[in-house]
Amino acid sequence: MVFKPRLLLMDEPLGALDKKLREHMQLEIMHLHKNMGTTVLYVTHDQEEALVMSDRIVVFNNGRVEQIGTPHDLYEAPKTKFVADFIGETNFIGGKLQGNSVRGLQGQVDTPLQEGAAAVLAVRPERLHVLDGTDTDRDDNILSGTIKELIYLGQSRKAIITLDDNTEVVALEQAAQAEVTALQVGASATLGFRAQDARILADV
Repeated sequence: MVFKPRLLLMDEPLGALDKKLREHMQLEIMHLHKNMGTTVLYVTHDQEEALVMSDRIVVFNNGRVEQIGTPHDLYEAPKTKFVADFIGETNFIGGKLQGNSVRGLQGQVDTPLQEGAAAVLAVRPERLHVLDGTDTDRDDNILSGTIKELIYLGQSRKAIITLDDNTEVVALEQAAQAEVTALQVGASATLGFRAQDARILADV
């Protein structure tokens, strides 16, 4: 950085640091980048680090570029199942494409798929709402199942739910909402999500 290069390569520079120091150094590198105006090519296997630090991300799969985009684009609108699975946590519900739905569940179809093709509906855990029976109108899709496991994460809680067809999905609730729903292992649960919050992707 002393020589103010036009391009600076960083190859996993924070990999050996503990979590708090790594998060602090992420901000320091971002500030240096803005102050210097130098293009930084940053290599990392930490998906959260990539989302926090990047203006643009390139996801590779076996040496091939899978998708290029902003952190928001890759997280909210992945173009392939690989990207949806690699960036963050995702629930996949498999089936055949029928219009803009898979197994009757509606989602966004951003990439061309043939009718009847093998497809998955991808929805993020934080996009699944645990319903209490009074707020189903806001959601386009409804799922029913049984609570298999509850994982306490401090500021949030993760619920692993086995659907009626034995598919497992994960719902993430913030602490305040988790206190309201008060889920219990073994109890029944109803989940909802909006079509705009799900992506239908080729199952490859």
